[in-house]
Amino acid sequence: MSRLFFDITDLLEYARKNTTLSGIQRVSVELISNLLQEHGPEKLRLIAFHPILKRPVSYDPEYFGPGFEYQQSDFCEYFGLHSSLHNPNLDNYLAKKYQNSWKTSFHRTRLLALNTLTRGETLRKRKIQTSPAFSSTPHNPKTVDFKSGDHVFIPGATWNFEPYLNFLAFQRKARGIRITHFIHDLIPIHTPEHVVDDVPQQFLRWLEHLAGNSDFFITNSHATKRDLDAWLAARGISIGSEVVPLAHQFANYPRGGHQVNFAGRGNEKIHARIINAARIPYALCVGTLESRKNIWALANVWKSLLDKLGYDTPRLLFAGKHGWLKEDFDDFIVGTGALGGHIRIIDRPNDAELAYLYSNCLFSIFVSFKEGWGLPIGESLWFGRPVICSNVSSMPEVGGNLAEYVNPYSLASIEEAVIKLTLDNEYREQKCRQIAQAHLRSWSDVALDLSQLLTQSINYKGRRHAHAG
Repeated sequence: MSRLFFDITDLLEYARKNTTLSGIQRVSVELISNLLQEHGPEKLRLIAFHPILKRPVSYDPEYFGPGFEYQQSDFCEYFGLHSSLHNPNLDNYLAKKYQNSWKTSFHRTRLLALNTLTRGETLRKRKIQTSPAFSSTPHNPKTVDFKSGDHVFIPGATWNFEPYLNFLAFQRKARGIRITHFIHDLIPIHTPEHVVDDVPQQFLRWLEHLAGNSDFFITNSHATKRDLDAWLAARGISIGSEVVPLAHQFANYPRGGHQVNFAGRGNEKIHARIINAARIPYALCVGTLESRKNIWALANVWKSLLDKLGYDTPRLLFAGKHGWLKEDFDDFIVGTGALGGHIRIIDRPNDAELAYLYSNCLFSIFVSFKEGWGLPIGESLWFGRPVICSNVSSMPEVGGNLAEYVNPYSLASIEEAVIKLTLDNEYREQKCRQIAQAHLRSWSDVALDLSQLLTQSINYKGRRHAHAG
């Protein structure tokens, strides 16, 4: 009986540094949970290159069973992601206090040394908890033992794990396993101006490796498929690829905002800072704060709105973790005093807080320059709220006929849409009624389509033809 091995390598690495899930990691968790319900633990396995053990390991998938909610400390304990040099609570403290990477490294070393000298008092004084899971022993990891016909599905970025990639390439040839990669975007090579350092070069090397060691590609949108197919064709490579669109659903929360529980779910609660920020009418922008999300332009649009609309201007709430290449945005926030309080930044909200923010906003806004999909667009629709989004790349695939589209390169275009949804109450409510009646895609839909496509991909007979010269 062939088995499906679902790779969680990048999920393990991400969890070491982040208290909340975003983007690709959220997709992985929802797919595992739904595939587990469909296939059962007998046919579904998890596989990863463990960041501490430094070797491939396999896990039973039950951890992601019904009722799973991501809690960083529990997750890191279960998968053995702590070490004497790594503490997620310390990492979060440093990330908020020092955004500069070299400062973070310096102060981590300093605090750990002081903590040793003071027998733990340094971290205790700063309320940085040291987890009892300071152990590099994961919960029941198994040695990877592939059989012919096994299928490895890799939904995330593995470009920093060359030994793992080489291991899989060897197993593909020696054991006859199949490897399918989920390509979310080609952003590092299409918009290198929005990534840092040598990320484009790393991504390109990774993609070239995949092209020579994969059996099939799945993309999350037709826009990403076009980008991938063009890249492969330019190199004379023939590998099958198909699209599995992602979901609109915000997992574990019903459609519409009226049913969101003020107290939150499980261990998550809505903190007072969220209620305070959302106490007046606001527009919501969800996502990592980085240049690709066009946040500097959006902030300038709000400045123009304030000049024109005065007190009718809604507050603009940014909800997400701090990213890279946003010095212009940071300068704007500091220089204008966050536009006199008309802009607020909510760092790393949990799911309960995001659900509350989506449910109570006038509308959401997502004017990114390029996306592979665009989860916040669908999530806003899931909670019944209108959304303004860019008319480029994958975003129209998410918003369909429900979104208000703008040119992300035109501040006037963005401003016009914001004014319309701000001042025209009847039009805004009409959009809400339209959204409420629309069919929206769930994560179970995605998992079902993915499962069927992984089965169908076995019959693909494409061959690679290396481009001469």
